[in-house]
Amino acid sequence: MTIASQLITDAYRKSNLLALGTEPTVEQQAEALRYLNRLFKSTIGNEATNLPTSFPTDTLTLASEFPFPEEYDIMFIVMLAMELNPAYGQAVDEQTMFGFRRARTQFRAKYHTTTEVGSELALVRHAKLARDRDGFWYDIGDFNTGNPV
Repeated sequence: MTIASQLITDAYRKSNLLALGTEPTVEQQAEALRYLNRLFKSTIGNEATNLPTSFPTDTLTLASEFPFPEEYDIMFIVMLAMELNPAYGQAVDEQTMFGFRRARTQFRAKYHTTTEVGSELALVRHAKLARDRDGFWYDIGDFNTGNPV
């Protein structure tokens, strides 16, 4: 498992906002941690619907282990970089987006399930209500002669 502070450093590096071997400032870490917690809560609330009941949903700290497996780190790193970039006038390049899309597809395949929801009763046409197709409710002869039903 990756530590949250490493994800933050990697997000700054991914956008070339930090030089190699340097660490983000305390203010940069606080800002990125705030964004990372928002992304994490949004992901477990909207995208990851197939999580085990024992999955940790607590707010992350800099020393927290990120609860998703390392193979999905790139997805969260790029999402965090996309959140940070506008403040620094940067944009994510196409190569990075390719890796993000691949990781997101794998993430959704593992954690996202579709829940089927039944149709509203008003939209369902029951067999008993479809008797008009058999001519039960009106006389076909009147209709054919131009008299509206």
